[in-house]
Amino acid sequence: MAKLTKLSVHKNTVNKRRKKNMARDITRLGAKMCKESDIRAYAIIGIDAKGNAHSMWDTGSIIPLWGFPETMGAILKRDVERSDVDETWIPPVLPIKG
Repeated sequence: MAKLTKLSVHKNTVNKRRKKNMARDITRLGAKMCKESDIRAYAIIGIDAKGNAHSMWDTGSIIPLWGFPETMGAILKRDVERSDVDETWIPPVLPIKG
């Protein structure tokens, strides 16, 4: 007979694997970008499972601080618009009251 695994244990395993893979991708792709280009300024932005935003950034003293957020936002917006990536957002299923 196959070993039974609690759903919560399986969910935690899957989430831990996803988190580890994401961290590996961020590290690998960031290192690749730095090898291919002379990167001086950067911004890393993430949103956690609860919807809280987290960020780390460095202007590299090559862009004024007052213009940094808008510049990074414009770069990301342009990149997303040109990406031709399909929308993958799935709205949460809310419990039906009544």
